[in-house]
Amino acid sequence: TSIGKEAFAHCIDLESIAIPNSVEAIGSEAFNECSFLSIKIPASVVSFGGNPFIGCWKLKEIDISENPNFLFVDGVLMDREMTQIVYEEFRKSIDYSSPSTVTTICGSAFKECRHLTSVVIPDSVREIGDKAFCDCKNLKWITIPDSVRVIGDHAFESCWSLVSIAIPRAVEVLGTDVFADCQSLRKITVDEDCINYRIVDEVLFDKDMTRLIWCSSKKSGSYEIPNTVKTIDTCAFNVRKELTSITIPDFITEVTARAFHNCYMLR
Repeated sequence: TSIGKEAFAHCIDLESIAIPNSVEAIGSEAFNECSFLSIKIPASVVSFGGNPFIGCWKLKEIDISENPNFLFVDGVLMDREMTQIVYEEFRKSIDYSSPSTVTTICGSAFKECRHLTSVVIPDSVREIGDKAFCDCKNLKWITIPDSVRVIGDHAFESCWSLVSIAIPRAVEVLGTDVFADCQSLRKITVDEDCINYRIVDEVLFDKDMTRLIWCSSKKSGSYEIPNTVKTIDTCAFNVRKELTSITIPDFITEVTARAFHNCYMLR
């Protein structure tokens, strides 16, 4: 009754597929990098685990004419109530504003949408899913409203053009590696009323300062990581070219992959 996550991923020669009426759920990245031009979603499908069409560069049509649960409007696949964005086509215009009915941007919904330069998220949205904007290479700015409570793992990873971002006061969960490999990101601000995260000396931490999430690329010279820190996120110090030394406390329990990647001046 379901097509699992990545079930047909990397089947680059797959040019057509017929989904039977018995299928009720389709997993995230189920058809990643497939080559079909169109696909028909049967009436039986009631849920998507996330964007199933990542890397489907040839996809031009999603036929949901027989499905009562979803809409495909202006290149965007959504549930019928327009509360969830599942997929946004790669050829979408450079600027995008979500409908005011949306409450969830599903996992990988905008992944690899490399034409996007700006996104405005309405204040109805509560959750930004895992990898929602991952690999949007030209995304320069995004407005996150105060309504957002969850920002998923890798949500903005590899958004190379993103220069700054503001974390609103209501955010309760900031997933792992949210800003990994954001090479141009110079400034993160946290709302002064946010009780779960904080910026201290141009470095982003959780409220207890046990998790070091991100360090500004403007950081230079020497930096001493606070003794409270237990973990350092992936790419937290990636390409910090002006840092010459970093002191790591004895109580660190985890330094994730590429935490200090391309810190050329470290001695």
